[in-house]
Amino acid sequence: MPLSKYPLKKQRFLLAQAIFDFLQETKSKTGTEKSVYHLTIKSRDELYEISKAFKSTLAMDILALADKGHTVSEIARKLNKHTSNVSASISLLKEKGLAKTNSKGQLEKAVKVIKINL
Repeated sequence: MPLSKYPLKKQRFLLAQAIFDFLQETKSKTGTEKSVYHLTIKSRDELYEISKAFKSTLAMDILALADKGHTVSEIARKLNKHTSNVSASISLLKEKGLAKTNSKGQLEKAVKVIKINL
């Protein structure tokens, strides 16, 4: 069922839960405990847009490999996925402000902490 079919309060809960679960999974995979970059979500629309990146298990796997000095092709090899699929997911993560590429072409997380302030 589309998110918009739920009452606003339920939408907020579902999206917040999805983000929390994602961050916990990413933290457990990467061992990240200290935050460096923060993203504050201030509206329901922002929360909905960010949640689009968390729908994909591929995107979560990519974030788990970020900050480990891997290029797109190395990440694709490690995940046994086509480079084009990995690249598309990385583009979505970048568009949402969750990832970036450094000067060496290696993927990095752009956000360590997401704060929801609705």
